[in-house]
Amino acid sequence: MKAVVSAALFAAFFAGPTLAGGVAEPIPEAVILPAPIVQDWTGFYLGGQIGYVDADLSNDDFVALFGVPVLNASGGLFGVHAGYMHDFGTLVLGVEADYDHIDLDFRAGAIGANEFTAATLDWIARLKLRVGVDLGNTLLYATGGVAWAQVDTPDEGAFSDSGVFYGVGAALRVSEDWFVSAELLQHEFDEFDTPTASLDATTFTLRASFQF
Repeated sequence: MKAVVSAALFAAFFAGPTLAGGVAEPIPEAVILPAPIVQDWTGFYLGGQIGYVDADLSNDDFVALFGVPVLNASGGLFGVHAGYMHDFGTLVLGVEADYDHIDLDFRAGAIGANEFTAATLDWIARLKLRVGVDLGNTLLYATGGVAWAQVDTPDEGAFSDSGVFYGVGAALRVSEDWFVSAELLQHEFDEFDTPTASLDATTFTLRASFQF
């Protein structure tokens, strides 16, 4: 009899949590969390950008020709970029090459029928060095380097120059392979094949990049 009672108590002890109230307690389902975005910025990347440019073109001849020393113009741009970054933990170093197609007209003369295009900024290309701070899915960076630009004139053809640029940017990783960024750059060109012409340009771009 003692064996029967012991067996009954044993069965009741282990069955109690399951059969309490006559209803089996549900087993909690496992929660599957999405995989975290990779936060390391090391790797090659390439992408495209769109943006805005504001530029001042100056020439010693402008005063005699147009009555002003500087012609200003602003408009849109689009381009491509490719580069490499290495993430050292907090410090991120990188190099990049990019190209912006601009086609920006500097207008001169009276507004209306007498206004004409004195020159056109065709493009700007850059070779960049980048120094950034890794904040996880966000990267803040400063950049600078060498730039090249071409200005085309109706009468004398195209003139090119090399100069310098500097600026800042911020990137946000949106997936393991993609990140988006915004970049503000200031450019200085002092001599477009002639010591009398110079160009200052500010660009702001929104960029999308694929990293591999």
